[in-house]
Amino acid sequence: MVVRLKGLLPSFWPGVAALMLMMALASAPARGDAVPGMVAAPDRHLSYDPSPVTVRFVYEDGTRDLLIPRKYIVFASGEFSSRDGPIPDLIETKSVKLVLTYPDGEAWTVAIREYMGEHGVSAHRAADEMRDRMHIVQLRPTNNFIDLGVARNDFRIRDLEGSIGEFGLKEFEISRGNQQFFLGSEDDEFLRIVCYNPKNPGWFCKYDARLTQNIVFSADFVDLRIFGGREFANNRMRMIKRTLCTFTESC
Repeated sequence: MVVRLKGLLPSFWPGVAALMLMMALASAPARGDAVPGMVAAPDRHLSYDPSPVTVRFVYEDGTRDLLIPRKYIVFASGEFSSRDGPIPDLIETKSVKLVLTYPDGEAWTVAIREYMGEHGVSAHRAADEMRDRMHIVQLRPTNNFIDLGVARNDFRIRDLEGSIGEFGLKEFEISRGNQQFFLGSEDDEFLRIVCYNPKNPGWFCKYDARLTQNIVFSADFVDLRIFGGREFANNRMRMIKRTLCTFTESC
């Protein structure tokens, strides 16, 4: 997924106007077009509600539940439209998408609201200014154990030699050079990373990892090649895993 950084617009929400907008958003029902920094769609959800949603994944040997505060969830696969209201208290789904914020893993919606109140800016401006703190995380069930061997067998690189690059990671040029693929090691918090070329501070890379034996996730956030390299990527992934592990007893 490519996320482009849009130009910042002048704020027309200083002082009382910003406070009124923040209060209006806080009391508004979930709306697909109201998630700051994301493409508008009916399947998007906006909430500040900390009450838990039981997210149920179906496996070959049964089901497993996660308890995720509603404020984190912006998408769940299935027929969950924001036009029908908030995410239900119990959902059975094949994937769920959360958005959380660096450095403490707070829900993006809550962090944006606080930033708007503190700086007196619109939701659009707040999302632009907080882009490097945004992490879009998609959780999925898996019936197979995903490890580095599986990552190395990725169809995009299985026939390529690769080389050790400036970050000490095995690197591959894929998609005719339009993307760069990084393979993790046993010491890394990620299995693989894919970034777009050329480098752009407004584009997100995709970082894939295993959370538990039965849950994998991908995280979209800013480019390690620009923002701090391998340790940057590991630091952000550790933060994501700490947050996700509060939603399940399987960690």
